[in-house]
Amino acid sequence: MLQENTQLNQDKITSFEQLKVGLRSLIATDDLEPEQARLLFNAYGNKLKNDDPELYSQLSEIILTSAIIRALKNKIKHVPLEVREVKIALKYFSKHLKAHEPELYTQLIELDRKEA
Repeated sequence: MLQENTQLNQDKITSFEQLKVGLRSLIATDDLEPEQARLLFNAYGNKLKNDDPELYSQLSEIILTSAIIRALKNKIKHVPLEVREVKIALKYFSKHLKAHEPELYTQLIELDRKEA
């Protein structure tokens, strides 16, 4: 019984380490979708916070960026963006926009060109 529990614990540790490696790879290649990031954060956030603060921070950043982009998309539907909002969105969120919201990125680039 003790040996089975030890093996189960070792398997959990190995699985979590493999999850972290896979997560790092997805983040490095910008292939982690915001929804996936949110689900992983909800499931493993507390463990990552203690075990790997850097990975926790990267995952948090993806989720936060996604929330900001969602709010930006909502705002665009209702009112025109101000010039400074377009510039800030392009300055700080271009990478995420290009990868996950190419239509919005194109729209912001066009707005920026009109204002220039």
